[in-house]
Amino acid sequence: MTVLQRLASLEQIGQSPVAQVLQDMGALGANQVAITVRDDSDTVLGGLVCLHGPNAQRYMQAIDAVTREIEAEEQDREQ
Repeated sequence: MTVLQRLASLEQIGQSPVAQVLQDMGALGANQVAITVRDDSDTVLGGLVCLHGPNAQRYMQAIDAVTREIEAEEQDREQ
């Protein structure tokens, strides 16, 4: 199985040690790998994002900012 095939498979990523996933990402020069999990009707059920490299912290900050926005929107709707 190639590095790209391993990174394109949720099952392979889930079964691999984190160090292997990061090594694979480094070998490809991939700063991020994102996989969306969908059901049979194409509804998004969840996803997995792996970050690598010098911008990983910036990606995490962006994810945190969006999370806070979503939580604030949900609180506003509940009131």
